[in-house]
Amino acid sequence: MLIDKAVETAPQTQQTENGQTESAIKPVSETAPITVDFERLQEENKDIIAWLYCPDTEINYPVVQSKDNEYYLRRLLDGTWNIAGTLFMDYRNAADCSDLHTIIYGHNMKNNTMFGSLPKYSKQEYYEEHSVLYLLTCSHQSRIIK
Repeated sequence: MLIDKAVETAPQTQQTENGQTESAIKPVSETAPITVDFERLQEENKDIIAWLYCPDTEINYPVVQSKDNEYYLRRLLDGTWNIAGTLFMDYRNAADCSDLHTIIYGHNMKNNTMFGSLPKYSKQEYYEEHSVLYLLTCSHQSRIIK
């Protein structure tokens, strides 16, 4: 699985000197709690330009970009046809996310994969618990999305 090959998650807790555990990830951090090996990812697929991650949710996926907004709508990273498709950035956006607005498309899956969990954000409590998403780009800059 691609995530196992190229994404490393920081430990969620760490032990203090007195033996208690505390969170190793601050609620809002300028540094993403994961690292992504984009060189490894691009060996698999040169269209991979970013990684989208939201702690404690199903959102933990590569983001691709092609010459149009149709190719990955119904294709997996390896190009095989699949109804679920792959998360992809609008072909008109700059791959480095330098545009004022960057659009990432993905399906609202009933099993909560991809963007299936986004409707949960209509509840204030869910938003407060999952208010930060990280977008890591090939240029190794992570951006916090609120």
